Amino acid sequence: MPTIAIKALRALLVLIGIAVITGNFIGGGLVIRSAALGTAAAVVLARVILVKEERLLWAVCALALCAWTGQLYYIVVPDAPVTFPAPPDYMAAIFYIGALLSIVLLVKSRLRDWHNSLWLDGVIGGLALSALMSLFVFHAALAGSGVETRIVDGQLGYAISDLFILGFLGAIALLGRWHLGLGGWGFIAAFSLLALGDSLYVSAVADDQLLPSSLVTSLWAFGSLTLAATATTRRRVARAGNAAGFVPIAILGLSAMSSLCLLLAYEIGWAEQMPALTALAAAVLAVVVVRFCLTLLENAHMLKESQTHALTDALTGLPNRRRLMVDLANSIGHAGKRESHTLALFDLDGFKSYNDTFGHPAGDQLLVRLGRKLVAAVAGHGIAYRMGGDEFCALIQGTANNAEHVVMSARVSLAERGEHFSITASCGSVSIPDESVGVDEALQLADQRMYAAKDQRTSSARRQSSDVLLKALHERQPDMDEHLKSVTGLARAVALRAGIHGEQLDEVARAAELHDIGKIAIPQAILDKPGPLSEEEWEFMHRHTLVGERILGVAPALRPIAKLVRSSHERWDGKGYPDRLRGEEIPIGSRIIGVCDAFGAMTQDRSYRASLTSKEAMAELRRCAGRQFDPLVVALFCEVLEHGIPPRAPAQGLLAAT
Repeated sequence: MPTIAIKALRALLVLIGIAVITGNFIGGGLVIRSAALGTAAAVVLARVILVKEERLLWAVCALALCAWTGQLYYIVVPDAPVTFPAPPDYMAAIFYIGALLSIVLLVKSRLRDWHNSLWLDGVIGGLALSALMSLFVFHAALAGSGVETRIVDGQLGYAISDLFILGFLGAIALLGRWHLGLGGWGFIAAFSLLALGDSLYVSAVADDQLLPSSLVTSLWAFGSLTLAATATTRRRVARAGNAAGFVPIAILGLSAMSSLCLLLAYEIGWAEQMPALTALAAAVLAVVVVRFCLTLLENAHMLKESQTHALTDALTGLPNRRRLMVDLANSIGHAGKRESHTLALFDLDGFKSYNDTFGHPAGDQLLVRLGRKLVAAVAGHGIAYRMGGDEFCALIQGTANNAEHVVMSARVSLAERGEHFSITASCGSVSIPDESVGVDEALQLADQRMYAAKDQRTSSARRQSSDVLLKALHERQPDMDEHLKSVTGLARAVALRAGIHGEQLDEVARAAELHDIGKIAIPQAILDKPGPLSEEEWEFMHRHTLVGERILGVAPALRPIAKLVRSSHERWDGKGYPDRLRGEEIPIGSRIIGVCDAFGAMTQDRSYRASLTSKEAMAELRRCAGRQFDPLVVALFCEVLEHGIPPRAPAQGLLAAT
């Protein structure tokens, strides 16, 4: 809305508000009230003409205000008998219907992610507020009234309608966490004024005062002006809050209690003169019952969805590890009653390199494609699963010999090649129940066979390249073999303890094996020097990680571990080399290698000092944890030395922390 138009409309509303106050002092309340209604309708109509946004909402609101000007009937026909229903009463019904529809449009326009049950909650709130006010306020006001019943019922209907709309919007605002903005608060304020005015008028009717007082007319006028002022606010869309928990239960519970109170009051004869209360109580109970039924249906739907999600991999849509455990338990539990099965585990080779080259979104898409191909490969013979990461699984009908062709087809389906990548799969299988008596045993056996198959690929480009480099390093420094083997074994064990598996585990082990390859370029005199190194000699030593990275980067199969070698001498406190990385900026594998390398160095004799015992070396690692070393890696390392590591150990916090 243009700024000038906004200011002009608001100024007009302020002037009319002043006129209402002045008019009531000079006795022209009804006339001023009618002028306020007309002005309010004109302001909202002007908003409809000037602004396209929410035009339907404010057009309905303008129509409602125009219908309310039907109160001019008593000014135009001053001698008209006060009865019910009269022409203004029909126009008032249109006003309330229009106002309620405006609120519905307001909520739909300004709240996102709301649910259809929100409308039912609003109806419950409106009926409950109307019922409670009728019982505890209007009953006392109308008790013993000598005014014609139809007139009482008519004026009471206005007040109840105000309260219903106020309760309707209030319940929605509560359940939506008060995100309706100035528009919602404007409607609440407007109908609070109207409800107060109509309630006072009900009391006046009960005292046989059929003409409204100046206070009542002021409340009516300011209610209409507040409604018009709401139309000059800007639209701000907000997300509906999550009101699950106490609030909706409290609203439903209080509503049900209010209806029971109404029925009890009528039953004991306390509210016999207001038979409409029984209908109101029945309406509240009916809506509450419907809402409870809807809640049960929603809960059943959510339970079904949660069960489905719990057993389904979110990325590929395949059954997940939890579902496999259930199906595997059923297969083993019914052994002898049902045919045998073959459990086949698959681990992708080359997937981490693919992720590093093309990015994780491309890696996710690859997993989805391979998952679909695996499903097609085992269709009619078994079920495909995604275990997590780059691991898949299939539970195939028949023994390993009978299902061999299906396992082979599944393995082939998990392969994909391109110009700069090659993805294959290592596989391990086990027959159920012939080779296993339990779920854990079956998974462990298949897992061991899968990694045995992966490790047996000694003719791979990575293994060949590693062997060449290690041979060159051995020729230069024959005494390093024992140290490298020690660091490699420790690094692999700690990585397993940290929950690292698959190709990433292999990369950590390969990087540990080759982390000193850059020392080929360091002069032998520096490497064999018996005493402390000079500053210039340390500069030479600090280059060996960069040299190692360059050497490994030449072989495509070793590029993924080049980064780990480069960062293997970084420190947790940022004082390492060559990049002065700090904390979790250092790759996990490099942190593990750094701890294992330090332990190996401390427990070996050097020309300038004697070796430490394992306990002394561990004590030194703990002392330097948090400065030189990652504290979590040190803790895991000490656990490995003290307790060993079971196969396929779960993550112990390191992966979660990074």
